[in-house]
Amino acid sequence: MTGGVSAPVAVLDVRDWQCWPPEGWVEALRKWAEQHGIEARDTYRIEVHVIDTLCARVFQYDRDEKGYRYCPRDHDHMADADRCRVARREPYTVLLTSMPPEGP
Repeated sequence: MTGGVSAPVAVLDVRDWQCWPPEGWVEALRKWAEQHGIEARDTYRIEVHVIDTLCARVFQYDRDEKGYRYCPRDHDHMADADRCRVARREPYTVLLTSMPPEGP
């Protein structure tokens, strides 16, 4: 998706919750994500758009070779923890067949 795309019709953002997906919504949201090829465990944001069809922009954390989230900066993570940022993959777009389930 490029500039000029209209505002999302739905946004699922992990920063609004303590965990992904939020408790009470876990199974429905995880199932919906998996049906659309989205790995819920690594996802921190999904923006749902309607362009010519229903689609989502998916934002995910990256993992190292051991499967852990990591900070890509070369620095003392304990001394500089306020500036640490978890590595993130490039966002990507998927076509959707349905809207995400409504929250609890």
